[in-house]
Amino acid sequence: MRIKLLILFLLVNYYGFSQTDNLKTIQYIEIYQNFINTSGSLNNKLNYSLEYGIQYDVFSVGINLGRSSIFTENREKMLFYYEVKTNLNVFQQGKFTNTVTIGIGDLMSSDINLLTEVSSGMEYSYSDKIHFNINFGQYFYSGNINSFNVTFLGISSTYYIK
Repeated sequence: MRIKLLILFLLVNYYGFSQTDNLKTIQYIEIYQNFINTSGSLNNKLNYSLEYGIQYDVFSVGINLGRSSIFTENREKMLFYYEVKTNLNVFQQGKFTNTVTIGIGDLMSSDINLLTEVSSGMEYSYSDKIHFNINFGQYFYSGNINSFNVTFLGISSTYYIK
């Protein structure tokens, strides 16, 4: 059921925005790392992910695949997740842009499987194809029995495929 909802969400976003002829679209790939404010070793506080998406003028939608180890009792076990993220470029001044991101995802092989994200960031446009971003926000995790939230600080590099 979760996969069907994810596919439906992506199709609605793709076909809904791609029908406008004058709307410029750009594909991108983003490498992301964030530091989560939680107890545990440094390795348990770091998340890594890779995102592929399409930007429509100031709005973008992407799918993020990553790993998280904050739920594991055994440090060697890692959990993988996928997340659908939408991003809005709110304000731009020169090469700097303020961004707002919301997302929803699934932690695979976990009893706490629902992941939602709200974050904001500052993006620097190094060139037309390469951007750097520093962001901060909050992850909300929810399952059948447990739920909690954590704050994070992250950095990313984005390559725009033109």
